[in-house]
Amino acid sequence: SSGINAEWPLRPGFHDYMTLSYVPQENELWWVEERCYSSLSPLLHNPLQVRVCRGTPEYTNYTEDYKNILDYILASKHLKVVQDTPPHPSELFASEVALPNSIFPSDHLPIVTDFCLLARQ
Repeated sequence: SSGINAEWPLRPGFHDYMTLSYVPQENELWWVEERCYSSLSPLLHNPLQVRVCRGTPEYTNYTEDYKNILDYILASKHLKVVQDTPPHPSELFASEVALPNSIFPSDHLPIVTDFCLLARQ
């Protein structure tokens, strides 16, 4: 069983690769100059089969020019989510130009998940 704290920028296909274990053919990752390269799909199989644990926050990175979700917590099927941190109210960090700021000392908002290990069947 494993839990993974992952940070990845919005790269085509990576979220699908981590959560679905493959990248669907319609994903822009496979398309270059209107040519589809999805025949490479077997080379990108991910055996981990993880899932995103917490609800999707509005963003985990916040700057004047860039606001997006970069941070995720992923877990295997043998971990049960017991508790997630609630999303941070946007007015807490929107009152200042960017992260880090006087409230959040990091350039990413914290996300936390408590797990319980499930018994194997």
